[in-house]
Amino acid sequence: MKTCTRCKETKSLEHFTKDKNAKDGFAIYCKPCRSTMRKESYPRYRDKAVAKSKEYREAHPEKVASAKKRCYEAKKDEYLAKSKMRYIENREHTLEQTAKYRAKNRAKIRQRHARYYAENREIIIARQAEYQKRESERINKYSREYVKKRRKTDKLYALQTNMRGRFKFELAKRGETKWLKVNDYLGCSWLELRAYLEARFTNGMSWDNYGDWHVDHIVPLAIAETKEHLIELCHHTNLQPLWEFDNISKGARLPDNIPEHLKHIAEQKTA
Repeated sequence: MKTCTRCKETKSLEHFTKDKNAKDGFAIYCKPCRSTMRKESYPRYRDKAVAKSKEYREAHPEKVASAKKRCYEAKKDEYLAKSKMRYIENREHTLEQTAKYRAKNRAKIRQRHARYYAENREIIIARQAEYQKRESERINKYSREYVKKRRKTDKLYALQTNMRGRFKFELAKRGETKWLKVNDYLGCSWLELRAYLEARFTNGMSWDNYGDWHVDHIVPLAIAETKEHLIELCHHTNLQPLWEFDNISKGARLPDNIPEHLKHIAEQKTA
């Protein structure tokens, strides 16, 4: 037992911090009194204390990190509870400050993430694989709902998914497993493709009724025997908007002027 020289209360030694300079090895003030005294005196010595603390952290980074880790592990539940409560009480301010910090330190954050990933790559991959396996049903359901909803509201996204899906399907039919980027086969960006198709709309066509009309390959992909020929036929100059009924009726029928059309595609690819 020991009596605090400030509050005069007699308490067990666990209520006192250790002091190697004291005869009994414990400080003369109890922990609550010591905390109160520090709060009262801190404003007067703040600058000095901050500078000293910074100097120590810079001189002993590994020791500081180790001490923080031990402290966190010893009081993990307490820290998490406090952190959660602090976030709830200051949510808007926290989000605002976080957004400002990220905008100001994008490069620094990317470097930190890249370094962390490089140092923990195997652990991260294993953790992601475990999570995806455990939550596969929920993830797949969310993905299906997201794609379905976005396809209804974002017609450019619907066009992208349709075109990519068709191209991958045709590649797979020919035993190809390596996918290509859009510019490697379309010969233009998605925005340029949208403008190209719009310029060829017939009466009644718009992006609002995309689905009632299809993106048709003038020279059908079915005639492509090689990967190179398939890529050639996927060029945007071989595309046209066609009403669903007309596209289904057309099927894999070849156009009458196929030699001229193939020549035009080749010329556009080399232009």
